[in-house]
Amino acid sequence: MEIFFIQYEVVPLEKNSEYETTGGAVVNCWIKASSLNEADKIAAKVIEADHWKIINTEESFSVNESFYEDDEDGAEYYRQAMVDGECYVYYSWPNEAQEEDFIH
Repeated sequence: MEIFFIQYEVVPLEKNSEYETTGGAVVNCWIKASSLNEADKIAAKVIEADHWKIINTEESFSVNESFYEDDEDGAEYYRQAMVDGECYVYYSWPNEAQEEDFIH
């Protein structure tokens, strides 16, 4: 199994506790899977279960530990995915107009 990195742009759905205050987010996902397609399905299911709607896939590719030689945060998320099978990190913005950002 490999670790795949997938980055999505998402917006909160009405059932999401952040719906009123958050305009959207970028979620970085590290997923242990046998293929990129399988990793995408796993990540999408978790994100949607947390009441986020995927707007766009920003990037997706296979990674290994050497990819994070100069990025301690990324290395930590990678190692977490190696142990738990997946790791998700959300970077959100407020529910107000942002330059070139999608707002729900």
